[in-house]
Amino acid sequence: MSVSSGEWPPLVERHLPETHRLILATYAERTEPYLAALTDDPDDVALLAELSAVTNARLAAQRDRSALAIGSDELVFGVDFSHIVNAAFCYPGQGARFSARTRGAWYASVDAETCLAEVAFHRRLHLAETDWWYDTVDYQDYVCAIGGRGFADLCDGDARAEPCLDPSSYERSQQLAARLLPLGAAGVVYPSARHRGGVNVACFRPALLPPVSEGGRYRLEWSGSTEPTVAALT
Repeated sequence: MSVSSGEWPPLVERHLPETHRLILATYAERTEPYLAALTDDPDDVALLAELSAVTNARLAAQRDRSALAIGSDELVFGVDFSHIVNAAFCYPGQGARFSARTRGAWYASVDAETCLAEVAFHRRLHLAETDWWYDTVDYQDYVCAIGGRGFADLCDGDARAEPCLDPSSYERSQQLAARLLPLGAAGVVYPSARHRGGVNVACFRPALLPPVSEGGRYRLEWSGSTEPTVAALT
């Protein structure tokens, strides 16, 4: 069902009953055990948490003390893995396909295989910088349904989508996202550039994600080759 008309791409209703997002397992851990390991004094733990918050982009945005283009009115609270959801929007890095430096997005794939191909591609870029092809990295899978009105669907084969799916450039796709966000768009559903036949989604709205649950863990290991071996961890 279309909910917009005129400009391309139309914003439509989409429902993806299961999506997968992989993040580094070290980022999946909560910070409390780490801080508690530094001292036995509960008051000191609270003080360390306050000091950590000064440089924590997620906590700053949750308290509306951030220069990011997102704040407490859009972030989620009181739900499982809210810190994981909010972090996706508060750590934009250098930007990604449909997000710039001022606001992140929740990137996920409709199947774990596509998601693994996506994270492996970006890890390979990191390894290529030093030409050192030895690495072992664990990823945690976060699973949720994503759906609703207001999604730009680039999976229909329209030639106008091709510049936004460029494997080596995010320029046109970020321009599209900058135009869609003020229109209230929920996100973008698009073909994966890293896994043939795979479908990804960039969700712009944190409120559309819960409930989020933990899926499996995966280990990617490079042993001298540019292609990793992939193992599911129990």
